[in-house]
Amino acid sequence: MNAKRLTTPKENVQQLQEKLGHAAKENKKRRFHALYDKVYRMDILWEAWRRVRANKGSAGIDGETLADIEKQGEYLFLYECHRILKEGKYHPQPVRRHYIPKKNGKQRPLGIPTIRDRVIQMATKMVMEPIFEAVNPKIQGWRNYYYTAHSQVKLAKLDWYILQRLTRWYVKKRQHARWMSSLQEVRFLASQYGLKTLL
Repeated sequence: MNAKRLTTPKENVQQLQEKLGHAAKENKKRRFHALYDKVYRMDILWEAWRRVRANKGSAGIDGETLADIEKQGEYLFLYECHRILKEGKYHPQPVRRHYIPKKNGKQRPLGIPTIRDRVIQMATKMVMEPIFEAVNPKIQGWRNYYYTAHSQVKLAKLDWYILQRLTRWYVKKRQHARWMSSLQEVRFLASQYGLKTLL
């Protein structure tokens, strides 16, 4: 049978990410001019919706919850996202501000975007992530699975150690260069005055 196996949105997203990452790795100076149309692809939006729904966040400033979207219909919601992105009419809504108490008695502000904004942000992240990882694999904002806080401290200490060693090497090299130049001056003056013992 020559029937092709149907692919899921997740598989389509993985294929797109592999292609974008491969293209970015081949030429690190390459410019990607046409990525916007990838953000509003329905398979990308479906996968973004799946990830946002898995996070189980609360409603944004518009009061629309995940349950409301599931009642209204996920397809209608995603088609509306697709339409406003394709027509260029998308504008993010203000973020709902919520304060979380800290251990020291102060409060930390937390911004909660609307679910529509979260889905579109996730779709954008999924399209751009493989490009940024290929260009600079040490970027932390895009890399969500490689570095823990503990390993970051170790890397920072290692970077500091290497920086100190390079600085010491550079200072010694500069001192040696100054010493050599002053030695050359002494040799020159000694030759001028006929002092053979310093040569």
